[in-house]
Amino acid sequence: IWYFAHLALSEGHVVGATVAGAPLVVLGRNDVSAWGFTNTGFDVIDLQTFDRDTLEIEPRTETITVRGREPVQLTIRQSPIGPVLDPDYFAVEAFGDVDVVLQSTALNANNDVAGVSYRIMMSRNWDEFVAAGEGYTAPMQNMHYAHVDGTIGYTTAGLVPIRDTDGQWSGYIPYDDLPRVENPRSGRITSGNNRITPDTYGYDTPGEYAIFRAIRINDQLDLADRHDTDSFQVLQMDVTSEQAVRLVPVIAASNPRTEAGQRARDMLADWDGSMPVYSNEALVYALWYRALAEALYGDELGEDFPRFIGRREGFIDNVLVGGETRWCDNVTTSETESCADTVGAALDQAMETGMARFGPDIANWSWGSAHAAVFDHPLFTGQPLLDGLFTVRQPVGGDGSTVNVAVYSLRGDSFDVFHGPSLRAIYDLSDLDASRFMHAPGQSGHPWSDHYRDLAPMWAAGESFEMRTDWTADNPPENSETLVLRPRD
Repeated sequence: IWYFAHLALSEGHVVGATVAGAPLVVLGRNDVSAWGFTNTGFDVIDLQTFDRDTLEIEPRTETITVRGREPVQLTIRQSPIGPVLDPDYFAVEAFGDVDVVLQSTALNANNDVAGVSYRIMMSRNWDEFVAAGEGYTAPMQNMHYAHVDGTIGYTTAGLVPIRDTDGQWSGYIPYDDLPRVENPRSGRITSGNNRITPDTYGYDTPGEYAIFRAIRINDQLDLADRHDTDSFQVLQMDVTSEQAVRLVPVIAASNPRTEAGQRARDMLADWDGSMPVYSNEALVYALWYRALAEALYGDELGEDFPRFIGRREGFIDNVLVGGETRWCDNVTTSETESCADTVGAALDQAMETGMARFGPDIANWSWGSAHAAVFDHPLFTGQPLLDGLFTVRQPVGGDGSTVNVAVYSLRGDSFDVFHGPSLRAIYDLSDLDASRFMHAPGQSGHPWSDHYRDLAPMWAAGESFEMRTDWTADNPPENSETLVLRPRD
């Protein structure tokens, strides 16, 4: 995704991450401040159903040119609020005379992404930073800020729909009413894709939120009165799952019926929830978590279960820790199963699956052997002979609940990571040139370049590097190379 760059402007220096072809630093720092984004998680997409006879439609034709083939023409049926989804292409059903329409803030034509990015990198104080975000529409972002004068702040930017009682959009939350904090009394601002609006917030903000990462971050920050770049680097690489820590006592009290399941229970009963690449406990836990999902709500959902399986951190915690134990009963049997029974059955299933895939000796299992960050190539990933040349795979620890997040899908049997920290940065406001950066898999997008994948193992190991403004062509960093781009005549 990212390309590191240093812009030497007449107004000063800007250093950080940009995207290929963009003349702007999206995430980074200037001479007086630093900023970073996280996803807010607000639900800003709806599928609306309308009577086909009454829905106002304006069809248009899109032509897609394909090398070596005839152009492909697609007819798009556009409604006033968004495109009508074609059931031949999308996993939705059109029921009789009903059309399904996608309504999304991402379809707003007034998204001033370039202007917002420029204003942010040119901002010199908190007020200018906040003002810079107005005009941004999607995707919704938490924007974090720190200034050399000690100011810290957090604001959000993007369109958030206001829905009426029928679910129709009646407008958007005004920009000045979006969540915003400047210099909180606690002296810290934490964001781990968690819910950011309190119950007293004046607008409904449904969404999909992580729970345990922010809890872990705050707990680790509490361990010391002062932190520095080294302690923050340790925190960024933290792979202890607070969710797992809460579930270990439940596992320890479970009733697996097989010898393998009992062995897994005893192993996890003493586990501290840490998920490094060498951990066999982490792999057992991940297999169990996947089996647990089906054990808890696969019976209720039946054939629809594969469509709705997911991490569902809050649901799992509410059932096994919060007392919503009715979900532990398997409604397809005449017996009433307890949570100890269902958790144990999931351990039995996990071990059956794991031993068939990874071998009978758990001591030889490791989380990193199954769990890798996969950097797909848009064209050649999955293609015979080409996949290994273009796709970058890097074993990593953690899971979707750890600070060093590494999300895999519960669908299927793969633990390949599709979501993780694409960019890491630690800003030293006492010496901005001492700030630390890392992204993956490499600085180059050219597969034959030495820098196509060279950052991936460093990224996985938690390493980082400086990007200093005093580096020049006459004073380059050690072991650097110079790339000269010359325009054609």
